[in-house]
Formats: sequence, C-alpha cells, structure tokens
Amino acid sequence: MGLNFNLLSSQALRVYKTLLERGQPTTAKSLGGKLNIFPNSVYRAVKELEEHSLVEIINGRPLCFQARSADEAVDQLFFPYRERFLKYFSTDKKIRTSVEYDFGVSFIHSRNESIERSTEDLKSAKAEYFLIVSGDEVPAEVILTNKKAMGRGVDIRIIVQRFDEGNKEMIINWQRLGMGVRFSPTIETRVTIVDSKIVYLVSYDPKDYKKGVGVRFAYQPVASLMRDMFMQKWREAKRI
Repeated sequence: MGLNFNLLSSQALRVYKTLLERGQPTTAKSLGGKLNIFPNSVYRAVKELEEHSLVEIINGRPLCFQARSADEAVDQLFFPYRERFLKYFSTDKKIRTSVEYDFGVSFIHSRNESIERSTEDLKSAKAEYFLIVSGDEVPAEVILTNKKAMGRGVDIRIIVQRFDEGNKEMIINWQRLGMGVRFSPTIETRVTIVDSKIVYLVSYDPKDYKKGVGVRFAYQPVASLMRDMFMQKWREAKRI
C-alpha cells in the first residue's frame, strides 16, 4: 500500500488561491460570485481546506473565511509527509515504484541529486523556472543551462536564503546574466518549480548545505499551488 497524500481537489485549490489573492476575510457568497459556483460548493471546499488547516473561519453573520499565509500552507499541506517520505526511502522497492507510478512522486536523497534532476527538467522548460535556494555555489553546468533557458525566453527567478560577502559576487553575476534574484531569511527548505508542472521540495540545513532530502512531484495541481505561494514569497522578499 502506498502513501496517502490527501491532495486537494481542484475546487478547493481554486477557493484557496482566491482567498490567498484577496488577503482578507471573504464570505461564501462573495467567493461563489467570483468563482461562479454556488455557496454550498464553497462551503464544501472550505471544509476540505479546514481539514488541512489552510483557512481560518471567522465567526460572524455571515461567516467569513481567510487563507493562512503561504508559509503556513506549505507546512500544513506538505511537510507532515516528510517523515513518511524518509521512511519509504529504505523500504521495499515495490512500494516505492507504486508511489512513483500513482502520484508522479520520486525521492531526492541529496542537494546534488536535486540540482542534477532539476537542471535536466530546466532543459525542457518553456516559460518559468522559479527557485528558493540556499544561496551556495552551484556547478558551472547549471549556470550554462540557465543561460540557454533564458535564451529560449524562460523566466528565471531565484529567492536566496543567504546573502553576504561570501556569496555576494556570485549572486550579482546571476543578476547580470538576467536572472531575477531576491533575498529572504532562512526558510529551511529548497523549492524548485518548473512551468507550474513539476515541483521539488527538499530540506535545507543551514549548518550543512550539502545535505538535502525531499521529493519531486510531477503533478500540476501541486506545482500550480506552489507557484502561487512562490509569487507571494517573491513579493515579500528583499530586492538585491
């Protein structure tokens, strides 16, 4: 038996994205009008979101709903599975194969593996390549692949979790090449999103940046949600 991912329905994703965009308490009637669905459908979606602790219900007449922040959503929706992912790294190969086939999930065992696989995905990217990274040095091949992707018109944006004298020159060079780069304090995870179709979630330990375990989702609903969360984080991040 594989892992139970409990991913959100498309209706719940739409409601959550709308609440996230509004950034304030919203009624079921208002949400229904915006999404062209009945209030009852809104309530069902909100119940699903509430089960994942992605929304707050504000008592009143009428009831209002508000999305939790993108950071909280990531923690609530994905990180409870981290221990289960780690457990399955060492279990029967048949189980791992079933998980990969059913959910488009594969496991990442190190930072280097994450870089290698995401760089391969970048080679076929057509529109966007968004990353939250540690801010440490990457192989020259990665920079070359980035340059080729930008030559095809791919928008590359990077949020670095470290910006100091040790990596300042490297990051400024990234900007000179045409990559968008901003800084946000340690989030303790690495995220890569390719064309809103593929997403990597990999752990980050500031004390040992070479470590990193996580997962790769080839699942558009998850990647699309993560893309929205990235954009919110991008708006909040500090310009360099």
